[in-house]
Amino acid sequence: MALTVKAFNFIKSVGVAPASQAVTGIGFTPKALILWTVGRTLGDVIAGDHRLAIGFSVGTAAGDNKSAAAASNDAVGTSNASRRIAAKALTIIEWAEVLLAECDLTSFDADGFTLSWTTNNVAAYIIHGVAIGGADLTGAKVVNWTMPTTAIAKAVTGVGFVPDCVFHVHAG
Repeated sequence: MALTVKAFNFIKSVGVAPASQAVTGIGFTPKALILWTVGRTLGDVIAGDHRLAIGFSVGTAAGDNKSAAAASNDAVGTSNASRRIAAKALTIIEWAEVLLAECDLTSFDADGFTLSWTTNNVAAYIIHGVAIGGADLTGAKVVNWTMPTTAIAKAVTGVGFVPDCVFHVHAG
């Protein structure tokens, strides 16, 4: 079996958008990426405020990327929380509907991948990821579907193949 998987992390670019960022050291050309962050930098301490972002990418075409993010402000008198779903490899938000950073996949490269930060703040967040590739990965797809409002079986169609693994993400 020729399936290659690598877990990694990197520090988000702090360059002014649009900022290109090559992530190298993966060791192969990925075919699929999972990226996530809790919106913390190396110097941050544990705090009550919460940020979470996760994104999936299988290429650079329209529909190849989808991400979800949520954030909540701690110790405030009035609830202050946000959520966002975007057609991006990763989107990072803060409470009060503030978009902090988000990126598109520019390319899968021989030793990693390149991102373009289309919105970017100056925080050097730690981004975690899993790159998946290899000859046996013959199908990977990001599919957008609407969750039913009642407890019923839901067929998700339009994938084009029978998947061996499925991730579902909801930011609602």
